[in-house]
Amino acid sequence: MKRVGNNLKIVIMPGLIIKKALYGFGNVAANQKNVVDVTKQVQQIANSQGNIVNIDVSSQTFNIADPFPNQVKGFIVEYFSQSGPTVLVRGGKEGSTVQLTNGYPVQIQSAIYGGSAYGVDITDKLSKYFADPGAPAIQIGDAFFLNNFCGGDPNIGEYKSLSITMTYLGQTDYMIGFDGNTISRINDGNNSIIKVH
Repeated sequence: MKRVGNNLKIVIMPGLIIKKALYGFGNVAANQKNVVDVTKQVQQIANSQGNIVNIDVSSQTFNIADPFPNQVKGFIVEYFSQSGPTVLVRGGKEGSTVQLTNGYPVQIQSAIYGGSAYGVDITDKLSKYFADPGAPAIQIGDAFFLNNFCGGDPNIGEYKSLSITMTYLGQTDYMIGFDGNTISRINDGNNSIIKVH
């Protein structure tokens, strides 16, 4: 809120804060001279669309003349969402649609993975991974999961489970998943939850 004279003015901030958006060809992420800064245009698109932002990658979308005719161009955007201070990155080539998502934060209070004899606390790693509203689903117990979250298999040869305690808008929820199940963040535009299925 902001005081204007004797009145209070409510200022609504955009759901997504665009840090940087570049459009061009070559190594777009390296910010070479063959790119155009479209940060302002992408922020305007984000403000107009809300919590789920679809950006059709083209010079028309950014309301600019084609800066490099006859070249296939790319797009990269860095942004912040309501999910926290982590910078999120999305990208795509000309003609594709890049989706930026927002959502209210889900807090993972506890995430323990293991078998009957030993468990590994993966709370921090899982929390950081799912801080990104667009994080891809992961399969419990596969090589990616074991290597990136557990530092290897904590109980080789044993069927294991993942026990999660999370809070969302003050409500506590408990979930259990097993090797082979999928864990994902589901976003409906205004809310997001972690699901095991």
